[in-house]
Amino acid sequence: MSSTSSQQTLLPQHSAARSQAMAGVKEALQTTFVVSIFFFITILLLAGAMSSLLTLWLFTITITNRQMVVCTSVAAAIAIILVWRAIIYNHRFRTHIFKFQLTAINNNRDLTDSRDQLRDVLDKYNTAKANLRDQQDTNATLENILQEFGVTTQLQVSTSAPASRATYL
Repeated sequence: MSSTSSQQTLLPQHSAARSQAMAGVKEALQTTFVVSIFFFITILLLAGAMSSLLTLWLFTITITNRQMVVCTSVAAAIAIILVWRAIIYNHRFRTHIFKFQLTAINNNRDLTDSRDQLRDVLDKYNTAKANLRDQQDTNATLENILQEFGVTTQLQVSTSAPASRATYL
């Protein structure tokens, strides 16, 4: 009877801890996703601005075809580098999100294992309690039978002997 009340009080605590952990993971995922998008857009805008500024600068000065090719190549290289950096940052944030997901899965697994271990301990406790009740009932029955035959006994259970063996004095 007390084991079911123990399980009823433990399971809501477990579900509350689990929902709190999942809420924390969800918040972390949302934050990293927003930051990832912000960095990606910012770097793309910087790359576009750099290439636009170089293009305007090229048209405002008088240059040769060779200088124009070199400047355009430099602008394109800078834009490619900035876009590549944005992709790397985005990959790093996705890796960060994946680590959060793995942590959440492992925490959930740990909570499940702990709950299973607690259930095992409660089952063992209930079994021991039932065995003790059975032993006490057996002892009481033996005393009643012996008293019916007029034998007064003092029941002593030996701690070194198996639980089923009792010594009568």
